[in-house]
Amino acid sequence: EEDFAAAFAERSRMAAWTAQIELAEWEDALAGSGLAGRAADVRALLRPALVYEDHEPVGEDEDGPSPVGETRFGGEPDLPDDVPWPAVVGRPMTFAAQLDLRSFAGTRAGRELPPDGLLSCFYDPFPEVAPGAPYVNPVQVLYTPASAEVSRRATPEGGDRRPEYRANPREL
Repeated sequence: EEDFAAAFAERSRMAAWTAQIELAEWEDALAGSGLAGRAADVRALLRPALVYEDHEPVGEDEDGPSPVGETRFGGEPDLPDDVPWPAVVGRPMTFAAQLDLRSFAGTRAGRELPPDGLLSCFYDPFPEVAPGAPYVNPVQVLYTPASAEVSRRATPEGGDRRPEYRANPREL
């Protein structure tokens, strides 16, 4: 009993056990992909992250669209006038999200990003794929510094405007 209790009192020993258990869990999770032997390498790629929860639809009739520069999913982006709407093969990409980087301040994920400005994320939900070619879903992320003047940009003709949502970030 004393040896058992003493082992739990040693922080370095507990940390080593915890690390062994976590590595074994990663190896199990990666076994199906053939990467079990590279679990330590995969773990080294981890970065802090935020997840957005509690998505609330923004009612066009009730409170109108989100204010310019605010984080949102769907709707329409806030871009500088001289920035063209991203396109693939002449088709406008779909606006997915806009993230106000100031909302990341004080989070671990925020340390790896600029302190302010906007990230505007676009994707192509219906990419043209040549026969036999791998399926690739084109994505484009635009960074707009906080010093830039932005305005709400309407979805171009032929574009796919998604409904607008607000969400709350939670650190992972």
